[in-house]
Amino acid sequence: MKKLLALLLAVGMVTGTGALTVSAFDEDDYDNLDFFEVKETNETLCPGQDYYFETDWEGSPIDDDFFEYYKVSVSVSSDDDDVSSSAVRRRVEKAEFVKNEETGEYFFHFRASMSFSYLENLDAHIMVLAKDKENTDKRSWYEFDLTIGYSDGEISEVVDDSQYSVDNSNPAIEFDEDLKLCRLDFEDGSYYTLRLSTATKFNFGYTNVANQFIVQANPKASLYFLSFYARPRFANEDVFKFKAPADKKYLYEIKQDNTLVLLSEDNNNGYFGFTTRNLGSYVASDLPLRSASTSKGIYSNAAQVSTPSSPASAPAGSAAALQGIITRNFSNRFVLVSNGTEYGTIDKAATYSVSVSLEGMDAANLYLYTYDGTNNRLIQSPNRPKVGADGKLTFTTNTKGYYVVSSGTLAK
Repeated sequence: MKKLLALLLAVGMVTGTGALTVSAFDEDDYDNLDFFEVKETNETLCPGQDYYFETDWEGSPIDDDFFEYYKVSVSVSSDDDDVSSSAVRRRVEKAEFVKNEETGEYFFHFRASMSFSYLENLDAHIMVLAKDKENTDKRSWYEFDLTIGYSDGEISEVVDDSQYSVDNSNPAIEFDEDLKLCRLDFEDGSYYTLRLSTATKFNFGYTNVANQFIVQANPKASLYFLSFYARPRFANEDVFKFKAPADKKYLYEIKQDNTLVLLSEDNNNGYFGFTTRNLGSYVASDLPLRSASTSKGIYSNAAQVSTPSSPASAPAGSAAALQGIITRNFSNRFVLVSNGTEYGTIDKAATYSVSVSLEGMDAANLYLYTYDGTNNRLIQSPNRPKVGADGKLTFTTNTKGYYVVSSGTLAK
């Protein structure tokens, strides 16, 4: 282990305003002028993945002028009498407009929470209301439904065998309370050995639909996807054997914001093996992958430290200035560590160990960024920081300069 020569610590947190609001108005009292739209998809959306839908404002993408002229609100509700609006809102993490800093265009950003298990698909009804700031009678709204995929199906039988083939058209399963071990075989050839505990009901619905942002971020790679809608979580870590074509050499887990975590580089006769206590979203590739960006470049490995007002970058050597930028722009708690003051790369990745207070941070959900002051951006590392048995923060990187360790991925 190497110890950092210079150690600068700072903890920051800001309170952000919620993206979801309730539009309180009666549609019958107003004419919908119908001058904008969100180009949503009809596909089922996987929880935990980020989706960015193009917008249109009288023939062009929505831009800053739209928000200058109109007061915009977004509401999330339910159109299903059996599901409350509050239940839907709890499962929606993001329903907001975000700006592509390169083009000035706005996209509608949607993400469903991966923290919930649910036995059926869930429809989120989205309403976007745009009201003229000078003439409140002039308004337009756009409504659409987005389906969060937990996979439809009712529990039709109780499994009491030590091996069971999952039917993806009816993947909600209940296990006999006396069953302690069951191998689950999936239709694509993958299988998972599950040790059962107190929980006996799970949803194993999955899809092989490609994540288009990862496809576009890695145009030369041949990819194979597998995503479990409901992200079932278990009491124990057990072995998952991921079936992949023979040419695939790398297996990644797709995390929030379409970031990737390398799980394995060992394709053993068409199977990648790893231990896990929950089934999520995965992609196998013949080439090393970079984390995804949207088709218009909103998100990438480099999280831009910018807002529409474009704050200045931190001057070289100024930890305080960098701390201020992060605190103003992001809502996460974080610590700031330095190995020098200027961004650069090193020939061989090094592992560092530092003593630092992580009070108020989720030590199991840490992310590492390096600050590139020249381009005023934070570059996310594919390597996740960890807390060792000695209580020290450890991380591996091939960059130098200021490091930002955040509790969760950076969120404005």
